[in-house]
Amino acid sequence: MPDSTPKDPNEEPKKDSVDLSDLQSFSFGTQWTAASKSSPDSGKSRSSKGGPRGGDRPGRRPGGSGPARKDRRPPRAPRPDAPAGEHGGERPPRDQGGRRPRGRGRHDSPRAPFHPYESPVFDVCFYPEDNCFSAIIKAMRGNHMTYELFQVAKLFMEKPDRFIASVTRKAAEGQKPERVSICAIDNMPFASDEEAIAHAMAHHAEEFFNIEEVEVEAPTGNFQFVNRCPFTKELLGPPNYHKYEAALRNHHRTRLPNMSFEKLQSSIETVREEEVIAAWLESQKKATRYTAKEVAEGEEAKVFDSVEEAMIFLRTTLKAKVVKQVNYARVSGNVLEQYKDTEAYKAMDGERQRQQRFPLDAANAIRGRMRREKFSIYKKGAKGITYVCATKRNFRSPGQVMSPDLDRIIRFIEANQLTKAKDMPAAYQEWLKSEGVEGEMDEKKVVRDLHWLIADGYISHFEDDTLFAQPVLDTGSAKPSSKAKPSGEKAKAETAVPAPEAAAPEAKPADGGEAAEAPAESVAAEAGAKPEVPETEAEKQISAASAEETSAVEPPEAKSTETSDSAESVEKPAPASVSENAEGADAEEKSEKD
Repeated sequence: MPDSTPKDPNEEPKKDSVDLSDLQSFSFGTQWTAASKSSPDSGKSRSSKGGPRGGDRPGRRPGGSGPARKDRRPPRAPRPDAPAGEHGGERPPRDQGGRRPRGRGRHDSPRAPFHPYESPVFDVCFYPEDNCFSAIIKAMRGNHMTYELFQVAKLFMEKPDRFIASVTRKAAEGQKPERVSICAIDNMPFASDEEAIAHAMAHHAEEFFNIEEVEVEAPTGNFQFVNRCPFTKELLGPPNYHKYEAALRNHHRTRLPNMSFEKLQSSIETVREEEVIAAWLESQKKATRYTAKEVAEGEEAKVFDSVEEAMIFLRTTLKAKVVKQVNYARVSGNVLEQYKDTEAYKAMDGERQRQQRFPLDAANAIRGRMRREKFSIYKKGAKGITYVCATKRNFRSPGQVMSPDLDRIIRFIEANQLTKAKDMPAAYQEWLKSEGVEGEMDEKKVVRDLHWLIADGYISHFEDDTLFAQPVLDTGSAKPSSKAKPSGEKAKAETAVPAPEAAAPEAKPADGGEAAEAPAESVAAEAGAKPEVPETEAEKQISAASAEETSAVEPPEAKSTETSDSAESVEKPAPASVSENAEGADAEEKSEKD
């Protein structure tokens, strides 16, 4: 190719030369992009060049010359979840960088749904562990604080050593649940006896056998490769070895019980390195020998050279000491944590996640135990939140007199409910100044008085450090309102007092003597032998009036929004008017007889 570069800089280049300066304004972007707008020569290259696409054309772009073409496309309906400005509507304002806020993309999925494991075999419920329960009860009695019952239940669910899991079998529809097979050593629950025996052999073989390692001869033969487990990386041996099938079954039973045997068999790796084959041969020079600990009199101890033979001995001879069947298994959370590959642990973990989110069943399990420990459990608030405290709430009665210092503390908390205990002394000092109380405040005495009021139940100290003063419970305010107005014959029976002459007729003297006065005690004692003395008309009216007055005065059962710690009902005396009328009638009756 000839050199077209001119020797003189002022000389014009030849027509067949390539001018690279034209490429400075070249852009792969469209005309309406920022790149094309930033270029000073954008939009000129087409007009400066000839050809059918050059020259002045009607503007097809917003920046072109000529009228803009009308968009004939129909408007798109906006999505229901689209933010403002997307597919119609006002666009959101740009930020400092000139970018508009982005809406939720297709990859921004909401929070993953909560689906803990649901066991098809076991049901699990939780109870507090005794030592942990005693420690928490002791701490709650020491600080006199009020806790939500759900928070206490979640406290037991935090660590596995704080709860006991009760495991039962799920029952088929219309049938009773099957019994649970447990290992007699650690109470670990299983769905079948075979699983419990395999667990005992894998983890508690020393309880039944004396285990020792003995030297044996290495296997002989031509072994070109060995198989290896891809999950545990243990060497299983070559397939042409006569103990390979037993070794594979034992490895699946003891190391991977929750995996299907077909999956393990299809995942086995084949290794052909000589070093690996030599390592397997070296491992086969040592064998595990099991000698039974239980020996009958006059017999020698049984010795087993393989795990399979030892398991057969457990299954046939010691099954009653290895496996038990129960209606429900109580196992510690620590024991379940040790065997995370079992179905019982998965069932426990799934139920534990549900209870940590909403511990209704766990709270009901500890409610009864706390009541037996004399704890106060009550509901409070519009949501009906259940609280528990070692101190029973103490409601003040109208007109109750307390010391001036205690009364001021209660009045301050009533005026500032749910104030923080740590902020109480400073706020209380400001309140005293606003109340015009003279003298310096003794902070230690104020804190001591506050603790006394909390321990005695006049003030509740919640777990979030807030204070709440118990309201005044007016037990006598319901008396006038609850008394029903008598009407009709009942009103007449209450207002009308019978005449003494008509109420007590004269008793005729026996044999011309004075009237014999029979005491009520003797009449009641001889009621079985003598005919019953008819009740006089005055006594009937007085007893009827007393019954009507008692039913009218006695208030109905108080209904409270808080379910416990209600004030004790006060026994009400009989109405004064009825008792006075009865005494007056008795006195006049005696005077008539005299």
